[in-house]
Amino acid sequence: MIRLNPNVVRLHTRMLNDRGRTGRFIAAIRQTVRPGDVVVDLGTGTGILAMAAARAGARRVYAIEEAPVGAVARRLFAANGLAGRVELVPGHSTRVRLPERADVLVTETFGHGPLSEDVLVALADARRRLLKPGARIVPSSLHVFGVPVSIPAQVRDRCLFTPAVRERWAEWYGVDFGALARVNRGMAVPQWFDPAQVATWPALAPPATLAEVDLATVRGSRVRGAADVLVRRDGALDGVAIYFELRLSPSVTLSTDPRRVEPDNHWRSPAYLLVEPARVRRGDVVRITYRYTPGDRDERIGVRLNP
Repeated sequence: MIRLNPNVVRLHTRMLNDRGRTGRFIAAIRQTVRPGDVVVDLGTGTGILAMAAARAGARRVYAIEEAPVGAVARRLFAANGLAGRVELVPGHSTRVRLPERADVLVTETFGHGPLSEDVLVALADARRRLLKPGARIVPSSLHVFGVPVSIPAQVRDRCLFTPAVRERWAEWYGVDFGALARVNRGMAVPQWFDPAQVATWPALAPPATLAEVDLATVRGSRVRGAADVLVRRDGALDGVAIYFELRLSPSVTLSTDPRRVEPDNHWRSPAYLLVEPARVRRGDVVRITYRYTPGDRDERIGVRLNP
């Protein structure tokens, strides 16, 4: 018997139920892997993408996984007649050694915040040690988008020390909570939401590209980006909703845009809530900055009105 943490079971159940995500990755692998290729799958999980690579014609697939779920993947490889071509490599990809370099790298180590699982660190290391020059990468590129949004008051009240909740707590508990008004002033605070909920929030402007990363060539692990967005409707600027798009192959893309995701999408939608919201009018300009530093739990978003 294999024992897994219930949270791990829930996570991998959600990912395998996300047929849109998994199906697109498999389609891209079929387009990318050539007969006789050596493939590395970083963070194989249950091994579904490693098995897809073998079935696409790979001579050898090294499925790297440091978590206990790797034991499940190994059994699935055997049960599906692929144990001779797919090898589980236990450990973190930056610490393992392989007997040969690979023609193709596959990875789906993208979190709710697209870079929060330090995929760029793993890719930089793999390019140095695990891949042949010019190796193909699935996905090949990442685009991060931001949308200025108005957020319902009841949502903000559940996430921030708003004036309304401070007054409510003062009434309930007989305590002056005024000092909480100074917490995180000027900041955009990250929270994660159901994409269907975020899709209902009024967008004040079209999506803006905050970062573009060529995953096949990127060398550094830090990302900086910014965009000036023209406001198209009057309203309350309460925060910025974030989503990303992966180019899996020349004809296959995968988006976490809350307005486009399928019902079984397993990713949550990040939104950065402004502690001090602002009123905006049509024609105003909002500057959104994006920053990712390896090791940070979340990417960081900055918002400035009429810079």
